[in-house]
Amino acid sequence: MESPSAPPPPAPEAEAPAGLSGLGAKAAERLKASGDGPASVVTAAGAGLTGMGARAASRLAPGSAGNAADPGDPAQPADPKPATSPRTSPGTSQTPVSTSPSKPDEDESLFAGFGKGFALVLILGLLYLGLTAWQVNRAAGDAPVVEAADAIVVLGAAQFDGQPSPVFEGRLQRALDLWDDGLAEVIVTTGSNQVGDRFTEGFAGYEWLLERGVPEDKVKIDVSGGSTWEQLSSARTILADRDLSTAILVSDPYHRFRLEQIAGEVGLDATVAATDRDASLSEFSREVGAVASGRIIGYRRLNNILNPEPDPLEIEEVDAVESLDPAAEDDSAG
Repeated sequence: MESPSAPPPPAPEAEAPAGLSGLGAKAAERLKASGDGPASVVTAAGAGLTGMGARAASRLAPGSAGNAADPGDPAQPADPKPATSPRTSPGTSQTPVSTSPSKPDEDESLFAGFGKGFALVLILGLLYLGLTAWQVNRAAGDAPVVEAADAIVVLGAAQFDGQPSPVFEGRLQRALDLWDDGLAEVIVTTGSNQVGDRFTEGFAGYEWLLERGVPEDKVKIDVSGGSTWEQLSSARTILADRDLSTAILVSDPYHRFRLEQIAGEVGLDATVAATDRDASLSEFSREVGAVASGRIIGYRRLNNILNPEPDPLEIEEVDAVESLDPAAEDDSAG
């Protein structure tokens, strides 16, 4: 048997694994060719040398550690595998997952919050309007006992060329009944005129009362008030100038709640004696809106918004006799 030839000089580290494997294979071929020993021994020897070369190659392969675990070493794991992320496969890079919310999600959250806030405001507003409507309707159904006062104040309404409208006439009739019952000595008719009218509401009411037997010196006219707030404010001034402090306010039933609140705002000590007229749906709805707004911002401010004209500096109040008798005007002029 030929002695095995000297091993070739060591190759560079990058080629060492392939050389060791080849050495095992050549030695196996030589032993087989010489015929020495059983064929199984020759084959086993070649396989052993080849396995040694493979193990050396695995240890010296580029990128592996010099002390890598030997698969045949029982002290080391049989087949260690590199740890990989459960979400990625070997050889692929893992993209970081952003945890911050995206802009569409922020917009959706903002719109959802705005929608909830708007719904809450809407619900509260409807509840407030419902409560106001209930209060106005309840006050309209009240019929308190009317006590004597210093004066009766008739809230103005529409007139047609000096003739009171049916609504205004109902208020004047209620005032006349109270005066006949002796509940007050003076009646104050209020109300200005619309653009193009020849007569004011206050003057039309005065004539109506005179035609039904009320003495002229018992009627006072206020023509400066174009709204409920202005009429009550002017009436308070007229009464104060005559040392009168209490009043009976005459209007429709659905006005009762607002009249009492405005009277308190202008400082007028008054009770309400309503007519028996029922309000239409549109009138009741406007009244609810006026009360709901006036209680929040104040009735004077509401009046200034709806009637932007400045408040009159002087109250245009005249005695009925002076307003009708041209001779009285001539005498005063002379």
